Parts: sequence; C-alpha cells; structure tokens
Amino acid sequence: MRLEAAARLLYVHPNTLRNRLRRFEECTGTNLRDPADLAEIWWALTHRRIHGTAPDDTPQPPGDVKAAT
Repeated sequence: MRLEAAARLLYVHPNTLRNRLRRFEECTGTNLRDPADLAEIWWALTHRRIHGTAPDDTPQPPGDVKAAT
C-alpha cells in the first residue's frame, strides 16, 4: 500500500505503477484495497511459485491438448 516506495524499489515512475495496478484490477476484476482480494491474489501467486501452475491448471504432459468443454 506504499506506492511511492514500491515504485522506487521497482525502478519505475509512480504513475507507471499506478497505471499497471489499475490495469491489473481491470483485467482481474479485483480490488487491491480489499483484504479478501489481496489474500486470494497472494495465495494464487504463492501456489504458482511453489507448484509451478495456477490453482485451477491441470498439468498436462507435453503434446497433450486439453479436451474442449
């Protein structure tokens, strides 16, 4: 929630970070000021870092195509 400090650490202008966060909210339908949304995003990113897939992804062997639903 400290945009100025985060922008410095990321080596981007604060307005660039604001724009990227706004676009993230628009694309995902989340609100980064909502603790429930933040917890869900944190959980999904942590899961992906640990397991290498998104929570709803089913790992597929190379060459396999997911069945169309």
